[in-house]
Amino acid sequence: MTDTNSQELMLRRIRDPKDYLESNVRVKGKTSGQIMPLKLKPAQIHLFNVLKKFRKILITKARQLGISTAVVGWLYHRAITVPGTSVGIIGYNAAMAKELMDKMKVFIETTPPELRPTVTKMTGMEIEFGKLHSKIQVIASKNAGRGYTFTDILVTELPYWEDADSKMDAILGGLPEGGTIICESTPGLAGDRYHRMWSDPDNGFYKLELGWWWEYSKEQMESKRKEYSGDDDRFRREFCMEFGVEGALVFDKRIIAPQRKYQLDIGDKNRYNTGSVARPEWQEFEVHEEDRLKVFLPPMPGKSYVLGADVAKGLADGDYSTCTIFERVSGEQVASFRGKVDPDLFGEMLAKWGYRYNTAMIVFEVNNHGNSVLTTLKRLNYPNIYHRIGKYDVAGTDMTGRLGFETNEQTRGMMIDDFRKCVRDMSVILHERDLMNEMMTFVWKRTGKGEATDGTHDDVLMSAMLAVQGFRQVPGDVDLSQIDIREFIR
Repeated sequence: MTDTNSQELMLRRIRDPKDYLESNVRVKGKTSGQIMPLKLKPAQIHLFNVLKKFRKILITKARQLGISTAVVGWLYHRAITVPGTSVGIIGYNAAMAKELMDKMKVFIETTPPELRPTVTKMTGMEIEFGKLHSKIQVIASKNAGRGYTFTDILVTELPYWEDADSKMDAILGGLPEGGTIICESTPGLAGDRYHRMWSDPDNGFYKLELGWWWEYSKEQMESKRKEYSGDDDRFRREFCMEFGVEGALVFDKRIIAPQRKYQLDIGDKNRYNTGSVARPEWQEFEVHEEDRLKVFLPPMPGKSYVLGADVAKGLADGDYSTCTIFERVSGEQVASFRGKVDPDLFGEMLAKWGYRYNTAMIVFEVNNHGNSVLTTLKRLNYPNIYHRIGKYDVAGTDMTGRLGFETNEQTRGMMIDDFRKCVRDMSVILHERDLMNEMMTFVWKRTGKGEATDGTHDDVLMSAMLAVQGFRQVPGDVDLSQIDIREFIR
């Protein structure tokens, strides 16, 4: 190999954070305390690959995956390879801040002398590389907020900060265009600042979920579960990626868990059978967005579909308008929408999507802004709209001529009970992440009413529950055979 090739190879290894850290720095062992080479784990490598594409990242993680170590290493590499970098590392308390600074100091001290940057200042919580005009500051969350300007920031354990809202607003307000912010935490309580950021699809953050399966086997997790005996909620937050809730859950976590294996995101692969159950002919399908609709499966000839819609005002600071479409016989979710749009325009979108899915029955809440959707659908002569049942508590009651679903105390309880039964019996197959997340924060309030935890949403859930009400008017026995034999391609 020529000297030129050797230099180019060395430069590539210096520029790549994974190669640089694994080749040149060491870490202190968590249990032994010994200094040892840094060997990145699969979850850490996956994070580095995400950091190649995104600069605003939320990481919801299980404990003990080494994510803090990986991010501190990535930020160290950035500070010494990008002149003018100002790194801010925010621990949620003083002890964590000190631990993160100690990791940084070990990285520097163990870097080979020929590659070690010149340190012009090093205190308990600050390091400066004068020749590079770069610096690293580590602070506790109680001191976070205004007065600091960073180009690259690590925020740790935001759910446990005091006054998290105002401090996070100040941090985001001071982040320069093109700057990096990485927020990593185990889940806290639904409705807190971190959960609201995690649940918001429009805030510009890439959401990265790093669960126990990156590090542990099922047997190891069962052993850990025993260590948390008597505090299952804490175990599920720290290892199973579940946000805690204040109040009794409407949907038991045990009935949501089997649905999680069917969760699909854009870019994932799904399959559907174009043959028979006896002689299946599987076709691969990539989940994608089409005409603002997230499509899990395409419409199939001869299939019947039900579309549930929850209508909002369309205001930028208001609730979301949502749509969920199910194939009636299998009960499989085939499409989903969540966005902010004026009610009349939403009605036009629903008609378009309904026609696409074989003139699906459209079920929407007629209360409030649903009347605008009804007016639009009637103007467009959409032929398949849900008709209300006359009296739910009278046997043999026929449908009325009145269109749309009217939500009241009686029918809301019925919606919840029917949907919970369908989820429990696997009479519906759910693909939408937001839907299952909303089920995890839907609780019984003191009034006895099922509602979203304060600070969370239930819009996607409402559209799914409305769709299930349409099952009463679209005949078809649930056929689980096509679901049970499917193997999802990941």
